[in-house]
Amino acid sequence: MKLGIILPSRNRPAGLKRMVASLLDNAAKPDRVTIYAGLDADDPTLPETEGIANVERVIRAPETTVAKMIDNLSLQAEQACDATLRMDDDFICETRGWDDNAECMTGLGLWRLDDP
Repeated sequence: MKLGIILPSRNRPAGLKRMVASLLDNAAKPDRVTIYAGLDADDPTLPETEGIANVERVIRAPETTVAKMIDNLSLQAEQACDATLRMDDDFICETRGWDDNAECMTGLGLWRLDDP
């Protein structure tokens, strides 16, 4: 099962890297997780987001609203994945095997995860 994480981020490459590392380090099967990071074209830290494992960067044009960017990220993730979750770049995952638990969300639409 492929899991897509929708993640808007701006000017926070350290937060993005920390969040992705926490997800992948705690996933039972990190190869099935893809993070769709919505980034702004005019973000001065954009180069720092290149090459992060399991991250597909989706660059938002300045005239595109954040809501439209999230819609576009959702569509892209839903086409490639079985379940789609929405997170923020300040999210830190501490639950081992969280991705196994996410399987119950298949077909239920967009979910927001908050780790206890």
